[in-house]
Amino acid sequence: MARPNPTPFDTHRFVKRMTEAGMPAAQAEALADEQVTRLDSQLATKQDVAELTARQGTLATKESVAELSARQETLATKESVAELAAQVETLATKESVAELAARVETLATKESVAELAAQVETLATKESVAELAARVETLATKESVAELAARLDVVAARQDGLATKESVTELAARQETLASRESVAELAAHVETLATKAEVAKLGTEVAVLKARFGLMLWLISSVGGGVAFLVVRTVWAG
Repeated sequence: MARPNPTPFDTHRFVKRMTEAGMPAAQAEALADEQVTRLDSQLATKQDVAELTARQGTLATKESVAELSARQETLATKESVAELAAQVETLATKESVAELAARVETLATKESVAELAAQVETLATKESVAELAARVETLATKESVAELAARLDVVAARQDGLATKESVTELAARQETLASRESVAELAAHVETLATKAEVAKLGTEVAVLKARFGLMLWLISSVGGGVAFLVVRTVWAG
């Protein structure tokens, strides 16, 4: 007799058809049992379906796999992260930028440099000061001219207002030695620290006037005599 089985295979009907076809009943039942066994091994039971359904809940769908692939495209690779880290190493930190800004604050601007250059343009150069000092070495000072004028007064009084060639020559020779080297050196040192181009030009003008007056005085002495020369010199000097 065929055994009951959970499969949808009708063993009773199968045995009946086989016996009607001339197959012995025992052989038909054995064949039915074998068929049931084969079906049981090949067909899924409700338990198999339930277990498969439970497992399917943990599996990824095509949509989730596609979404994961899309997200993966936006992720950085190890190589890109390493390259980014290398670039970061070359960037300045906030501290280094702040330090650089502080150093820039101490630098001169173009405007301050231009202003300083303009001021320098108004100063006398060492060469111009040295040239002026050399010219001063050859000129008489106000004191020497005043002393010469006093000597002319004495000479005029002693010689009835007439100056001899010898007295003029003596006075001219002595005038050459009246300006002391110390006063000239002191003047050069003063000019070295204080003179501007404008002051040098002014001093040069004064020297030229002084030289002209002294030349006029010598010419008068040699031309018109000591007395007249003395009066003219007094008048010119006072002017």
